[in-house]
Amino acid sequence: MDCAVITTFRCNTLCQLYQMPQAIIAHSQFSRDNLAQTFGVAGDKITVIPLGNLDYAPGNTIAPDQARQKLELPARPTYPVFWDHPQQ
Repeated sequence: MDCAVITTFRCNTLCQLYQMPQAIIAHSQFSRDNLAQTFGVAGDKITVIPLGNLDYAPGNTIAPDQARQKLELPARPTYPVFWDHPQQ
């Protein structure tokens, strides 16, 4: 993505938003590079955690509230998310 493709206001807003978190998770190296290049996010703030094998997803056996408790996450977490489609 290039800031020329999106409005200047939106680009500036996203640039400011992506500077706020202490850490950001991207699902691919492409997404990590895109965040760094397009929005000026420091590379050391971005951790790549691949999605894994999406062809196999076992049935959900635990409720979201139980999962949050087990993982010691807050009951109502707020996480900014950047979603991008990985490129080969």
